[in-house]
Amino acid sequence: MSEQRAPRPEFFAAFLSTVTWAAVSFALIGSLSWGLDREPVAQPVGPGFAFAALGGAGLLVWLVSAYSAWAARPWLSMLAVVVGTYLVITVVAFIVSLSLLFEQLASPFVIIACLVSAGAVLLTRLLARVGPGLKG
Repeated sequence: MSEQRAPRPEFFAAFLSTVTWAAVSFALIGSLSWGLDREPVAQPVGPGFAFAALGGAGLLVWLVSAYSAWAARPWLSMLAVVVGTYLVITVVAFIVSLSLLFEQLASPFVIIACLVSAGAVLLTRLLARVGPGLKG
């Protein structure tokens, strides 16, 4: 018979944290866009850029959060996810166009999404450590 694997709650916790990261980033970016009366992407690009950038960054946030849930200290993982998210978004912008890359390099909207991603690592650690103890 096949051996039953031990449950890995950190992957589900990382998924929940990644969804929370996306929602909080979207809310903060929308609020900042409204406050500044400025579009997050001023270039005439299609919605494909946003889906590719969010998809790539979300995958990175999910993987880093899941694999660092049991690390002794979260600081390196938090730094890695912030830098990695920034790189994913800017690389996708570079693939679309060079002018979009220059716009996104110093965009406060990109910076907010990157900084919030560090919170996903901490939230995953909390959920993975508390979650198994909540079973009845």
